[in-house]
Amino acid sequence: MFAAGAAHLRWDLTAVDLRGLRLTALGPLAPFALVRTLDVSGNQLRSLAGAAALPRLEVLRARGNALRTLDLPPGSVTRLQTLDLADNPLATAESVVAALRGRAALQVLVLTGTPLSADSAGMQAARDALPNLRELNV
Repeated sequence: MFAAGAAHLRWDLTAVDLRGLRLTALGPLAPFALVRTLDVSGNQLRSLAGAAALPRLEVLRARGNALRTLDLPPGSVTRLQTLDLADNPLATAESVVAALRGRAALQVLVLTGTPLSADSAGMQAARDALPNLRELNV
């Protein structure tokens, strides 16, 4: 039961930790518009599209899921600085690079334990597409 005025509750969370909850999809995240860090590691996610509702997102940790592609819509999460996709069965470097192209703020990309870590041409394409990338972990 909420006190009077509960309809005006604000969600001022800046970090959300959803690790290891067996999630298969990201539900509506719009109430968390101020979130800067989202950790969804160790779930069963096949999509990260729900993260597009977080305009201030700077850090997204999604290691150990079931991601085969990176499906962040163009123009979303433009403040993203760190993206951890380690230990996911990502299919092609081209799809990941295409999804990340234009995200000028991205500085750290983690792809260890993915099929992409053995794709040297794909990793070079990632470096070329992300001019501010400081760290590429493969």
